[in-house]
Amino acid sequence: MTTIKPSPKLYSLTTGYSRLFIDLVIVFFLVPFASFNRNLNLLVSLVFLITLLLGLNTLALSKKIILSLRFLAAFGFIADVIVFPNADYLTEVSSFISHRLYSIFLLIVIMAISSRIYNEKRS
Repeated sequence: MTTIKPSPKLYSLTTGYSRLFIDLVIVFFLVPFASFNRNLNLLVSLVFLITLLLGLNTLALSKKIILSLRFLAAFGFIADVIVFPNADYLTEVSSFISHRLYSIFLLIVIMAISSRIYNEKRS
């Protein structure tokens, strides 16, 4: 008799989403006001970094991969907050890098959450 091995899961069954949800609600309310004040913009970037890190905690990947992704998230945050006063082009490149890194993280977390929802509906 052959046994069917379960497919590897992208998400962790033990991680709750309550902290991630609270953080997303905070980001939802802070983002519209970020353009009014540079300090508030920095706060939004920091809260978004926390969102990415909480999203990474929902993934069922090896600790080395999670650590590498955390370093990339920190690099994206640094690239997001760096402003070059006399070089608008460098500021735009830095912003472009941070937005690309953020989009990669968001896609990974969206895939993990949707995979979990899909598998819970089937069970």
